[in-house]
Amino acid sequence: MRIESFGKTLVVSGLSVLNAGNAGSFRDNVRASVQPHHTRIDIDMSLMRAIDSTGLGALVSVHRFITSRQGQIRLLNPVPVVQKVLELTHLHRNFEITKA
Repeated sequence: MRIESFGKTLVVSGLSVLNAGNAGSFRDNVRASVQPHHTRIDIDMSLMRAIDSTGLGALVSVHRFITSRQGQIRLLNPVPVVQKVLELTHLHRNFEITKA
């Protein structure tokens, strides 16, 4: 996982799975990387092949964290299997999902 800062945006990329094995470190590392000037978190999901309920919980946690700071979160380029999970859980309604 890579976390990079580009101005007001924090970009998270390089995740192939988000599950019980890495969801806690994902959540903690993203939260720790947010600086006062960050108003958006972009999570690149183009390489993500699997996500489970713990991973979804981590996404929700990061969403709550950044929105409590009046920020936004975007999920970028989710692959079809991940998009399907977001739709089945109705989380696609809570996140801005962008396909480039």
